[in-house]
Amino acid sequence: MIFKLRDLNIELWRRLVQLYKGDPLNHVYIFYDIIYEPDITEVYIDYEDGEIKGYILIYYGFKIPAAHAYGRITGLLNEIPLKTLRFHVREGHLKTVISFLKNRGEIEEAGHFLDMAVNKEDFKPYFSEKAVPLTKKNLRDYYEIKRQRSSELTLESAKHLLSKWLYYGLYHNKKLVSIACAYLRLPEVWVIGDVYTDPAYRGRGYAKTVTSAITERALKCGARALLHVKEENTPAVRVYKRLGYKTIGIKYWFRFTPKEA
Repeated sequence: MIFKLRDLNIELWRRLVQLYKGDPLNHVYIFYDIIYEPDITEVYIDYEDGEIKGYILIYYGFKIPAAHAYGRITGLLNEIPLKTLRFHVREGHLKTVISFLKNRGEIEEAGHFLDMAVNKEDFKPYFSEKAVPLTKKNLRDYYEIKRQRSSELTLESAKHLLSKWLYYGLYHNKKLVSIACAYLRLPEVWVIGDVYTDPAYRGRGYAKTVTSAITERALKCGARALLHVKEENTPAVRVYKRLGYKTIGIKYWFRFTPKEA
């Protein structure tokens, strides 16, 4: 039987909690989005004999909604809206999803991304003390470095992101030159991302330092740290490995754009 988020009852919620607790790193998005972002989240769940067989999660908080798949999804694909989506799927789901979508629109490849995680025992900090947590006092500096990646970003949007996500930054001669954040925080897992260094200051280990700082904060809070990095981004992968991160999975990311009616 297929359930959607509006169908969620106490028994199904218990099964979702059980699923998450059994593997927090792989189910962190569905758990977080249902709790904290239900108004911009949709979930399609294959539920049979008291067990969650599979699900497709769609998060509408980005310009292009993100879709995640788990388990048995063949029957769920017919339920999802045919709109522009950014899919994150494991190799085992790739053939099924591509086969379903290929005649319904255009598929633009983004490549393979590594899921990498670290725990307290394996973590190797790198000058974490040189990075500082960013607050509203750092808004103007934060806005300026974020604008390097997104010229459309407004000051108000930057203020919202800075208040919602936990950022660490590194200053060089009073200039904010590198940032990293935890954009999702649960007691068991923090998801790290938006790692960026001003091009003029790259090659100095600054990205490693800010990633180390936000990772250390996560571990001190009792969580594991998880991040995603493109497999072919060898320099970044090398940095994360040196911090103690290990690859726990690989996902294929692609963008689907439906045919015009």
